[in-house]
Amino acid sequence: LGMAGRGRGRGRGQMTFNVEAVGIGKGDALPPPTLQPSPLFPALERRAAPLPGGEEGEYMLALKQELRRAMRGLPYFVKPGAPRRDSERYSDKYQLSSPVDSAIDWNPDWRRLPRELKIRVRRLRK
Repeated sequence: LGMAGRGRGRGRGQMTFNVEAVGIGKGDALPPPTLQPSPLFPALERRAAPLPGGEEGEYMLALKQELRRAMRGLPYFVKPGAPRRDSERYSDKYQLSSPVDSAIDWNPDWRRLPRELKIRVRRLRK
């Protein structure tokens, strides 16, 4: 009597959820399967508002472009990495000029920052 009542057995499979809650009655035919995928971008109900024209709109657009250009120049802007090859080589880890080290060409005013943040280059003693 060790295996009695285990698993589903060969009987009728039971639904784990209430089928009537989904909207299908007992004995109803299931809806036909959809053969094509749904559209990627559904049709817009309303058109987008046009950009404000005139001198003020052009000024705001120029300000936005200036801000984006300035943000790209900051040291915090992450540039997209070089495209990787399909397989990593063993010697790639040991290249002298790694892209992470060469990306730090930032010379802040150290008088404005805490002393413990300053990068110190240690020279090897012989």
